Amino acid sequence: MLDALATCRSWSFAAVMLVGSVLAGTAFAQQVVRGIDGELITERDIEQRSNLTWVSKGRIPSREDVITELRNEKLRVREAEKFGLEVADSELDEVYANLASRMRMTEEQLTQQLARSGVDVDTLKRRIRADLVWLKYQQYRRWRRQDPPLRQDPPLGDRNSG
Repeated sequence: MLDALATCRSWSFAAVMLVGSVLAGTAFAQQVVRGIDGELITERDIEQRSNLTWVSKGRIPSREDVITELRNEKLRVREAEKFGLEVADSELDEVYANLASRMRMTEEQLTQQLARSGVDVDTLKRRIRADLVWLKYQQYRRWRRQDPPLRQDPPLGDRNSG
């Protein structure tokens, strides 16, 4: 009976240690590097973006370059959101599917390829979403500059006077 109790305690202790080490690893991976007005950049964000740059451009960016890129991306998304601009999930999925198609892959194959390279698919999708919303923002700004404010036509009586 005591052996069974000791074995159970050993397994319980091992389970607690395993869970603790997993949580500690997760906490380390989620360690906040920089905060930008309430939005955080974690170690995992930096690692994932570095891996994505390595896969897409064949070079490893400096840590500061990655942090700057993530910071600017968050600021751009926030600026676009001020004007109510957003990217629907369907738009994001369409762009992801087109990207996979251009690479002569299915979406699933692209996702698997990213995973083999150490990149979570959400990292790429966040990047795509940020690029799309920034594009919408730029289009919106161009439209606002080109389209003069609406002015009312003068009443009919004023048009004929003269």
